Amino acid sequence: MEKNFFQVGEELTYDLYLKYGLLDTKAGISTLKTSSENYNNIDAYKMTMTAKSVGMINTVFTLADTISCYMTKDLMALAYMINTHEGNQHSKELTTYEYSPGTITFKAKLICNDILRFDEKFTSVQSYLYDMISILFYILTLNYSKMKNGDITITSGRKIFLPTIFIISS
Repeated sequence: MEKNFFQVGEELTYDLYLKYGLLDTKAGISTLKTSSENYNNIDAYKMTMTAKSVGMINTVFTLADTISCYMTKDLMALAYMINTHEGNQHSKELTTYEYSPGTITFKAKLICNDILRFDEKFTSVQSYLYDMISILFYILTLNYSKMKNGDITITSGRKIFLPTIFIISS
């Protein structure tokens, strides 16, 4: 698979703004970065997105989220982790993926405010499964003109989504 659309070491930083009525202010900062790491003895990409509230917004609502994923160099999801601090809520989520011929098994675990919400294993017959971060990098490599609905599958916690793909071109 060709990977000309992102590079190890890239880091993108975004200012996040809140516009609500007359209020129009910088609310936070988000960073998306890529590194090359080892995950369970597999040479992998690690993609990390952080989001943090700043300024006046931070005094009203604290946000400090980190979302990471590991993908093989062929862009198959290996693991997905979320660590969120939003207001007085804290949660940790871990999803891991295992591949065998014809099936993908993924294990999803969620802890909110130190209470286990779920810890379950699922099996899918999809070709590939992606999470909310790995899909961002995977879609950069796609040739959309050759795709059809169902070619991409996304997981979020215990749910599997089949997004609809719209091709807009002239």
